[in-house]
Order: sequence, then structure tokens, then C-alpha cells
Amino acid sequence: MNRKLVLTITGQTLTVEAIALLIPAFVSLIYGEREALGFTAAAAIALAVGMVLKYVPKPQSGAMFEREGFAVVSLSLSGASYLHIKNIQT
Repeated sequence: MNRKLVLTITGQTLTVEAIALLIPAFVSLIYGEREALGFTAAAAIALAVGMVLKYVPKPQSGAMFEREGFAVVSLSLSGASYLHIKNIQT
């Protein structure tokens, strides 16, 4: 399994999710809700982890097979669910 490819794609996915989490944070700020802090914290965590994983040394080959696809999906969904649980707890 091409672990570097899996980590790079997972990092890109978490970075996109961090950007997407800024939308509800902005809306929450507009309406004066206190949940903006939770969305911003989750976005910061996702961005930090995503950037670290995104800049893992680049893979030698960009070939992606079923095994790598399953790993990317499971890691991305696990990271997303952790961030949403973290957001609910704040």
C-alpha cells in the first residue's frame, strides 16, 4: 500500500473540510451565536493536521488502487467525525 499517497490525500481532504467549517463559523458570528468558537477551533485543528499530512514527502507513484481508496475514505471519515464530535463538546 502506498502510505504516502494515502496520507497526502487525507491531508488534502482535511484541509478542504477546514475551509468548509469556516462557513458555519462565519454564519454563527453574523447571528451572534457562541458556537462560532467551536467551529473555528475544529477548523484550526483540521487545518493543522491537514497541512502536516499534506506535506508528507510526495509519493513516488500516483497510482491509487482499491486498498488505498478504502484507506483514504476511512481515515477521512474518521477525522471528520472526530472534528464534529470535538465541535459538539465545545
